[in-house]
Amino acid sequence: GDFKVDFDLAKIISDIHSNTAIYPLLQLHFIFDIENLTDWRETYKIDPLIEDARTQINTFMEELLTIKDNLNEENITFAAGEIDKIELEPVVDLNITEVGDDIELLRTTMETVLGAAPGVPEDVKNEMLKYIDEIQEEFDGGLEPSVSNVQQSLSDILQLYGNGSHFKMEETVNETFVLIYGAFDYFETPAVMSFFNTSVDTLTKVVDDYVAHAIDAANNHIGNTGPLSNIYNATYTDI
Repeated sequence: GDFKVDFDLAKIISDIHSNTAIYPLLQLHFIFDIENLTDWRETYKIDPLIEDARTQINTFMEELLTIKDNLNEENITFAAGEIDKIELEPVVDLNITEVGDDIELLRTTMETVLGAAPGVPEDVKNEMLKYIDEIQEEFDGGLEPSVSNVQQSLSDILQLYGNGSHFKMEETVNETFVLIYGAFDYFETPAVMSFFNTSVDTLTKVVDDYVAHAIDAANNHIGNTGPLSNIYNATYTDI
């Protein structure tokens, strides 16, 4: 609402000579009371927000910990063990180029047989050899490089997750479960909430300290009127 501010000129002059800051000198607290900043947590409803965040964290951790009881460790470990039993060395070591050599040998043999066979029309011979040539072309242009790429990829994976001929998935799965259960054990401790509370306390203290600094600066330092006092004294002396 409307308010009236009374200024006492004599007091203002006295305060100027006392190097009073501009905020108390002009009674600016009637416009904005900086002391209200000390209630910033209530004014901006910070505490309910903190409590809501704390509740959400607790809910999330409770839901997360329910997963621990639903982990089918036994079946997963069994499946990993079965994967480890698969013999992959013959696939990795398969010499695909030998297949190409066999196709070439087949063509040479077929050409010899057809050439020696009496009464086989020339166009039939050419058609049969054409089919073999197409097989050879398909092998050289697509099958061989594709199989070689697959073999190389499989070999790389076996080196990374196995011993070169077999996967070692069961060992990896067991190590993973150790990490998972370690994480669950951690979440069951107060560590997460302690970290949250410590972070909140640190941040709110920073704001509290800054508010205290701002209030002190406004009341005692910002716009100190000592220079005005000097000007007044100099003017008064000259006159």
